Amino acid sequence: MSLFTSFNSGVSGLHAAQSGLNTTSHNLANVKTKGYTRQQNIQTDYTYQKIKVAVDGTTISTGLGVTVASIRQIRDTFLDREYRTEVGRQSFYEKLAETESEVEDIFGETEGVEFQSNMQALWDVLQTLSTNPEEITNRQLFISTAEAFLESAKNVYTQLQMYQVSLNTEIQGQVDDINEIGEKIAYLNKKIVESEASGLENANDYRDMRNQLMDELATYTNFTYAENINGDVQIYMENALFVDGALSYHLGCEQMDETGMYNVIWLDNGYGSAYDIDEAYSTAKKTDIGSLRGILTARGDKVASYIDIPVEPKPEDFVDEHGNYDETAYKVAVNTYNEDVKLYNNTTANSIITQVQAQFDQLVHGIVTTINDAFCPNIEVDFKNSTFTDADGNTIALGGITATDIKGNAYDLSSLSDGIYKILDVEHCPVGADDDATVGTEVFKRSQIDRYQVITLDQQIYTTDAEGNQIGLAYENSDGTYSLYLQ
Repeated sequence: MSLFTSFNSGVSGLHAAQSGLNTTSHNLANVKTKGYTRQQNIQTDYTYQKIKVAVDGTTISTGLGVTVASIRQIRDTFLDREYRTEVGRQSFYEKLAETESEVEDIFGETEGVEFQSNMQALWDVLQTLSTNPEEITNRQLFISTAEAFLESAKNVYTQLQMYQVSLNTEIQGQVDDINEIGEKIAYLNKKIVESEASGLENANDYRDMRNQLMDELATYTNFTYAENINGDVQIYMENALFVDGALSYHLGCEQMDETGMYNVIWLDNGYGSAYDIDEAYSTAKKTDIGSLRGILTARGDKVASYIDIPVEPKPEDFVDEHGNYDETAYKVAVNTYNEDVKLYNNTTANSIITQVQAQFDQLVHGIVTTINDAFCPNIEVDFKNSTFTDADGNTIALGGITATDIKGNAYDLSSLSDGIYKILDVEHCPVGADDDATVGTEVFKRSQIDRYQVITLDQQIYTTDAEGNQIGLAYENSDGTYSLYLQ
C-alpha cells in the first residue's frame, strides 16, 4: 500500500468525523425545535484495493478508508403509529369530557339559579297546595312557581341546543384544518421525492415537517399510512384515500335536510360520507379516535326529545276487556322494543347532547303531564264497543245528537266510533276559581295544540264504568248545553 493511500484513508476518517460533528451540532441547534428528530451518522467502508491473490485463490485486499453511508433519523415507526393512535384517542375523549362539563354547567347554573332548585321549589309548593287547595294564596304561589319551573326548563333546553349548534360550527373549522394538513403533506411528499431522487442524501428536515403534520393530523382523525420506496407517504383516512403522493383529497360539510346539521363528506374522491356515526363508538373498532369524530359523536345528528326513548311494553297492556292475554302480540312488541333499544344506543344514547336532551325532555314531560293529569283527569271511553244512554237511561245513537265544534260547525259524534278516546273526567275534575267554574284548563299549556277538543252537545250522554256505575261524559254549562272534552 502506498503512502498516498494511507493518507487518503486518514483523510476519509477525518471527513467522516467532521460529518459526525456537523450532525451533532445540527442536533444541538435543534434541541428545542418542535417536531425535530435527532439524527445519526451511519458509517461504512469506503472501498477496498486488491493487493494480490493467494495460492489458495483467496483475495488479499486493503481498505481505503471510511465514508458516511447516510444520515438517518433516530425514529421508531412502531412507536409513531402507537403514539398517533393514542393521541387521537385522547383527543376524542377530551372532546367528550369537554362536552360533559359544558352540559353540567348548563344544568348547574341557569341565569343564576340551578335547575334542581326550581324543580325542588315546584315540589315544595305542590305539598303546600295539597294541604289547603282552596287557599287563593297557595294557588297563586303554585302558578308562579310552575311558570318559573317551565321557564327554567326552556332555558336549559335552549342552551343545550345552542351548544349543539356551536359544536356543529366547530366541525367546519376542523374540516378546514384537516384539508390544510393534507395539502401540506402532499407538498412535502413532492419535496422529499425530489431531494432524495439522487440517492445521495435523506431529506430529514422535510421528513420532520411531515411527521409533525402527521402527528397533528392524528389529533383530528384516525388514519393509516405507508411510505413508498421513493420516500412519499400514502394516507388513508377512515379507510378512504386522503393523500396520494403529491395529491391530496378534501373533506367538506353538507347540511342534512332534516336537521340542518353538518355531515362530513368527501368532495373529490367519490367516497361519500367520511364518518359513519350510526353505530356506538368502540375502542375495538377504533371508532373512538380523533377530535372531529369526538365532536360528531358529542353533537349527535338531531335535536332529541322524549319520544326517542323506547318504552318497554308491559304484559298487562296485552290483556283485552275479557281478560284474555295475547302472548304472541306481547312477544312481537318485545322484539320491536329490543330493536328500538339497539337503535337508540347506537344513535341518541351514543351522543352526550342528544342523550341529555331526550332524558331531560322525558323528565319535564313526565312532570308536566302528571300535573296536568291531576288538574285535568281523564277517563278512557271505547266509543266502538260502549253503549250510551240519555238522562232517562234510554239507549241513544251518537249520530242523532246535536253537536257543534268550537267554531260552531256541526259535528257528527258517530265519527268517534273507531276506537278508544281519552275524555276529561268531568265528575272528578277540579273547577276554576272564576265565575263560570271553568274545567279542563291545564296548568301547562302546549304552544301549538290545545289539550282538548271541545264538542258542544244539546244533551248529556252517559256510559257505564267497569263496576257498572253510570257516569256522565259531558260537562253541564251555565246555558244548559253540555261540553264533551276529547283529548
